[in-house]
Amino acid sequence: LQAGDDLENAARQWHEHGAPRLSGLASGKVLTRYLSAFMPSEMAQEYLKCSKQLRWVRRGAYGVVALVLGGVLAFVVWIHQHSYTPLQGLSGLLAKAGYLLYQPELVQLEAGKFLHQNEDGQSVWLDITEPFSIGRYEVTFEEYDTFAVATGRRLPNDAGWGRGRQPVININWNEAVAYTTWLSVKKGKICRLPTEDEWEYAALASNEKDYGKNEDDEEITRENLGEYAWYGNNSEDQAHKVGTRLPNAWGLYDMLGNVWEWTGMTSDSTAIRGGAWNHNPDYRRASLRYGYFPVYRYFNVGFRVVCVPHRAGLPMADLLRRLRFARCGGGQPRWRGCVLPAQQFMLSGVSRAGSVRGLARFYCALGLLEPGSEQAADLGYYAADVFILAVIQPVPVMGQAQIQSQSIQAGIRLL
Repeated sequence: LQAGDDLENAARQWHEHGAPRLSGLASGKVLTRYLSAFMPSEMAQEYLKCSKQLRWVRRGAYGVVALVLGGVLAFVVWIHQHSYTPLQGLSGLLAKAGYLLYQPELVQLEAGKFLHQNEDGQSVWLDITEPFSIGRYEVTFEEYDTFAVATGRRLPNDAGWGRGRQPVININWNEAVAYTTWLSVKKGKICRLPTEDEWEYAALASNEKDYGKNEDDEEITRENLGEYAWYGNNSEDQAHKVGTRLPNAWGLYDMLGNVWEWTGMTSDSTAIRGGAWNHNPDYRRASLRYGYFPVYRYFNVGFRVVCVPHRAGLPMADLLRRLRFARCGGGQPRWRGCVLPAQQFMLSGVSRAGSVRGLARFYCALGLLEPGSEQAADLGYYAADVFILAVIQPVPVMGQAQIQSQSIQAGIRLL
């Protein structure tokens, strides 16, 4: 009876103050005591109803706070175990969720031609037949670290020069290709390393000389090269943050100097272009190239990306879905269950003298093509695109370059 009297008094006071939903209500042991009251009035029942609702709201808020604190604690433990900075960990987790905190800024270049000086000293005009987008800057540590954290890869050594907007170094050709593969999936288009022709075309920026042009359409020369490139005379023996020198005529930074840049495969070799911070102006010429081993890492070699539209016209998400639900050896479709067997099948088909027939069977097995259908005309495009998405990362390191070249060439021959 006493609990009923106290409940009625509390409910009356609550109503006199306008029946607020967040104050004047019972909680804890008081609410438990009021709930034992016998035959409460309608006013008291409303008071009890609002009190119970507020109790559940508070419990929910406490639960959310507990989850947040638990998540923060788990995040702190995770970044400590992997030696990540908080920003590296956050960018990697966001990338897993589909949001890129850091990604390359691209500049669209139209098709054209440029004057190339070959190894014999002869000049020849070469054509760029398709437009492409190329990175305004070399890929930075913050961009590559996002990929490394999201995929569980090693973080490259920064040589003590810092990370952030520094150009990424100490990554080999295979790791650069793996980054562009991952970026392809995230951006929904084909991202890759530039070909040597694309790289030189972008570096010269419509100029016919060694160092290209600036934004005022004036030639860059040995005398003013220090305004546009970090090299032996001004670098103080280290790489520098991207974009701290002047750009060329097409708004591209550090095409010459700062770090060498990996390019796509040419026949059976990989090459670096552009020179680095530790060389003299002769190594800054756009036409200069060096063949490097794709499995080695260097303290003065990085890369930049090229992106082009997905050529086969199939949405990237649909392409991945077909890959993941492909049938394995006549079995039932399984989520991700076919990726490795499909890769093994493709490698056996392509590596046997670049077998076009084996490559065609691979696509039919994935359900990408129906034998004899009109889709067969797109096989050349799928040969490059599906290869980039599904094969390049798991391939044994020493065989990646040769397999990539054979796959793309075999596909193109089917057009």
